[in-house]
Amino acid sequence: MEEKLKKYEQERLLMYDKYKKYRLIGFLTLIILIGIIFLILASNIKSKYDNFVKANVIDGLIKEMYEEANYQPNNMININYINSLGIYQKPDRWSGEDYFSGKYKGISFACSEVKLQERRERRDSKGNVQVYYVDYFNGRFYSFVFETEFKERLQIMEKRANGKVSGRLTKFETESIEFNKKFKTYATDQHYVFYQLTPVIQLNLLQFESIHRGTIQALYDKNRLDIAVNDSQNTLHLDIKTPLIKENLTKVIHDIQMPAAIINEFNLDSDKFKNL
Repeated sequence: MEEKLKKYEQERLLMYDKYKKYRLIGFLTLIILIGIIFLILASNIKSKYDNFVKANVIDGLIKEMYEEANYQPNNMININYINSLGIYQKPDRWSGEDYFSGKYKGISFACSEVKLQERRERRDSKGNVQVYYVDYFNGRFYSFVFETEFKERLQIMEKRANGKVSGRLTKFETESIEFNKKFKTYATDQHYVFYQLTPVIQLNLLQFESIHRGTIQALYDKNRLDIAVNDSQNTLHLDIKTPLIKENLTKVIHDIQMPAAIINEFNLDSDKFKNL
C-alpha cells in the first residue's frame, strides 16, 4: 500500500499544481474583468461630468459674456463654409466641437474647434493596403460678420502655415520688415492691403501670433473676417480632477473671451466696418 500511496501522492501533487495554477489564473482573470468594468464606469462618470460642465459652467460663462449667445458643444462651423474660404485643402475627413456664437459690440461671430484630415495609404510587407488619416489642421476657426461689404479680398498667412492661397490673389509686402518676416500677404489690390493692415493692426497680428502656438491665417472677404488658429489646443475643457473654483477657470475664460479680444484688437467695431 505504501508504494501505491507514493504513486498517488505524485498524482496529487501534479493535480494540486494544476489546481493552484488554474485558481490563480481564475482570480487574475476575475480581477482584470472587474477592473475593466470599473474603468468603463469611471469613463462614463467622466463623460457625464464633461456634459455637466459644458451645460452649466461653459454655457453660463458664454452667456455672461455675449449677447445672443448660443453654445452647441457637439457642433462645429459648417464644413462647407470652411471649404468655401479656400485657405486649406478640402479634407477627406473632418470633425469639430464646442461651437458657440454671439454678438459683441454689434459684431456677430461664430467659432468652434475644427479638425481637418487627409487620407493616406501605405502597403505592408505582404502588399496589403492600410488606410490612415493625418491631421493638417487641428485648432479653432473664428468667423466675424460686420456691416461694410468690401469689394477687395485680403489674406494673411503665417509663413510656417500649411494653408493655401484663397483664389487669384497677388502677393504683396507691407512696410514692416518684422511683419513681412512672419507673414505672407495676398490681396486683390495693394491699396486694400494698406487700408486694412495699418501699423496698429500689424502690431496686433504679431501679438496675436505670439500668444498662440502653431500657426494662424486671416481672410478678409466682403463683410467677413475669418481667422484660423492651427495650434492643436483643446479649448473649453475642465478636467474632473480639477476643483471648480474661480482660479481654475482662467484658461476657459480666456478661450471664451478670444472672440471679443479679436473684435477689439482688429477694431471691427470701428466706423471702417459700419454702414454710416
